[in-house]
Amino acid sequence: MPYYLRLQGPNQWPSDATCPDFRPAVETFAVEMEEEARRLTGALAEVLGDNSDVWDRFFDDPFVQMKICRYPGLESADAGVSGVGAHSDSGFLSMLVQDDAGGLQAQLPNGDWVDVPPIKHAIVVNLGEVLQVMSGGKLRATVHRVQRTQRNRISVPYFWNPRLETTLADLGVSTGDASTSSGTHGGRNEVFLEYGANAFKSLARSHPRVMDRHHPDLCVVDGRVMVANAAR
Repeated sequence: MPYYLRLQGPNQWPSDATCPDFRPAVETFAVEMEEEARRLTGALAEVLGDNSDVWDRFFDDPFVQMKICRYPGLESADAGVSGVGAHSDSGFLSMLVQDDAGGLQAQLPNGDWVDVPPIKHAIVVNLGEVLQVMSGGKLRATVHRVQRTQRNRISVPYFWNPRLETTLADLGVSTGDASTSSGTHGGRNEVFLEYGANAFKSLARSHPRVMDRHHPDLCVVDGRVMVANAAR
């Protein structure tokens, strides 16, 4: 079984006593975000001159991730914690709801950084590496970062992705295509042949302690996740 299928699993919900009405609220939010994600997927296909349903087959069983993130403010006790460094997301679309604390920035093609200010009732949409591949590089993955602010920051990213087993061959892209590389991580950010491998690399980079604790049989070599014995 491919190692990246470990990304699939049941949600671990807090108890109703701890967070009353939390689960139904999150599930309702997720349904509404999927509706928007499917609508945006069709719109992006049309922008590229295709029928709106051209990518539907990749999302018959989508791999969806969502989390609630807290970034501690600069004046908090854990002020030594950083924000999030420059990166592009490994999937298709990332749709983000953020509070009014600010801190999110996106990188322009010339390398400059611009703020992505919070707008009430607005959703921030970042393009991912899979979309970059599926568009043949016409739609580039959004490089972004989060800077620390004085206040605590809360954001809720919703990641809309194809099946984990989706490959670049499925997408009609050759391994030598220019759309399969990204300028992040010092130019060493390769977009892997299987989407699942691309998704797992983000886990490995972002959460090394999770990797050590829950995936001791895996290691990261030059940005690639490998079975530890095979890396020797």
